[in-house]
Amino acid sequence: MGYPTKSGASVTSDTALNIATVYACVQLISGIIARLPVRILQTTSAGCDIVTDHPAGRLLQQTPDGYRTPFAWRQMLEMTALLRGNGPARIFRNSYFEPEKLGWMNPLQFEIWRTPDGDPYYRYRGQILQLSDVLVHKEMSTDGVTGMSPITAMREALGLAMTTQEHASRFFSNGAQPGIVLMAPLGTTKDQMDRIRDEINKNHGGVANSNKPFVAYGGLAPTVIPLNNADSQFLESRRFDVEEIARAYRVPPHLIGATDKTTSWGTGIEQQTRAFLDFSIGDRLVRMEQEFNLALLSKADRDAGIYCKFDTAELTKGTALERAQAYQIHRNIGTMSVNDVREAEGMNDLPDNIGDRYDLPFNGNGGTNAEAASKDSQQKQKNQPEPANK
Repeated sequence: MGYPTKSGASVTSDTALNIATVYACVQLISGIIARLPVRILQTTSAGCDIVTDHPAGRLLQQTPDGYRTPFAWRQMLEMTALLRGNGPARIFRNSYFEPEKLGWMNPLQFEIWRTPDGDPYYRYRGQILQLSDVLVHKEMSTDGVTGMSPITAMREALGLAMTTQEHASRFFSNGAQPGIVLMAPLGTTKDQMDRIRDEINKNHGGVANSNKPFVAYGGLAPTVIPLNNADSQFLESRRFDVEEIARAYRVPPHLIGATDKTTSWGTGIEQQTRAFLDFSIGDRLVRMEQEFNLALLSKADRDAGIYCKFDTAELTKGTALERAQAYQIHRNIGTMSVNDVREAEGMNDLPDNIGDRYDLPFNGNGGTNAEAASKDSQQKQKNQPEPANK
């Protein structure tokens, strides 16, 4: 039935998507989270290693259920949370209690209940499920169990946006001259007035007939009622709706096409993306990582230092020139080898391990410029003529 609002509009998750700002915010956030690779890592004494044979890794990196891609599955999970507050997924396990499939659950048929002691449990289509059978991706929560629906929290702002949008549609569909009054002479019959009204609607109604000249006849005297401030400012109200919804989803307006105002999120694509990643996407990624850790990894895995981690390097990759400058700095201070740089750019390693050294800087022949300079100096000393008085 939706959420009633003071503006009179009934707001639901489906009707909210008809608002362009909601659609753009949900698409942007879910798309970014879905495109980021998920790694299974293990903490070691030397740092961390990538775990390549974990069953959770195969589900998150290849396919969660055999027919959906990881991108589609994670985007669907994030979209459900952004619209309804809780994005549930069913975990199917094998005889070793390892996750072997991640199914999708209809949020309209998913319920979160509590025992008399306050412990949560889930019901789906009337079936009681254990905590280990369900992964729930939640929005902000007051109890850590049930996520708050952003649509419910924004229902008044969304209701106002929906009624403003409807007002704009009717404004342009009902005529080129709103508020016009035709003063008919005495003796005009109702049938004559109905024919005049129908003719005006036919020739002057709708956007296609805007600004057509109006010809009065038969003694009609048109009088235009000027628009009041509320009518003339409704477009400004629509801009406010955009900012209000974007603020609730913590999306900078310039990332959803609202570029009529300046932004304080920084200059340049890298800085804007970094600010959005830090202030908007960052906590969502941490929340989903920890949900994956708790639902898809066993206690033994977690005790062994195994964890899920999103790789956000793709978001801050920058232009080719910016990447080259960053690689040069890393190379010069010895934190990256040539093969590390090539791997980051999706290229094969150099042959014979000549790109594995961390000496500074690399000369392309397997050694360093310092070595080359030393060899060159030694060669020059050999080639110098001996003193005549020797």
